[in-house]
Amino acid sequence: MFIQFIHVDATTAQPVNQAPAAGGPVFPALPGLQVAFANESAWPCELPLFWGECADDADATTPGVLAVLTPEQFEQAQAQEMAARLARAKADALKHCNAQCNEAIGQLVADYPEREVQSWPQQVSEATALQSDPETQATLLDMIAAQRGVPRQELAARVLQKATLFAAASGQLIGMRQRIEDLLDAAATVAEVFQVPTLPQLMAQEGQGTDATAPT
Repeated sequence: MFIQFIHVDATTAQPVNQAPAAGGPVFPALPGLQVAFANESAWPCELPLFWGECADDADATTPGVLAVLTPEQFEQAQAQEMAARLARAKADALKHCNAQCNEAIGQLVADYPEREVQSWPQQVSEATALQSDPETQATLLDMIAAQRGVPRQELAARVLQKATLFAAASGQLIGMRQRIEDLLDAAATVAEVFQVPTLPQLMAQEGQGTDATAPT
């Protein structure tokens, strides 16, 4: 018969949902017990659950047995567990990918102070305006140009060139991350999730580095 069950104490046979297994956890003493699957999608958890089969004449009141299931209930429980494992595997893989993407993009700006990074949108905006009208006001770039001793138009050209390089490098990383997300969405099994390449693997395949320059 099909059953759902939990561990019991190896010494007292008391189910672990009643007291901790001081003598060590074991499966219930049922003839022909075979474990089919567990609620691994929820591990680690306080109460591991198991599903399996045992002899049809086994005592269903044996401590540790939670329920006797019909074949349909058993199959439904198994399908739900497999779906939960797949969802967790996808979520874990995407979380890991997002962290790797954040780290890789962070390396693009690692050599710049945070406050300077925050000024990049204004730098690009002023540089774009200067390209259209060399006489336009550009307070931030004018101060930077004065301190660096370079003409404002030359600085504007540098800003736009480096902004283009940064956009290309970060865009490639973002595109790779989104490609991985698409592959994870399409994965139908946990095994297929594990076959999805990581961001560093895609970067190696594409020859992508993290040495792009940024504005100024």
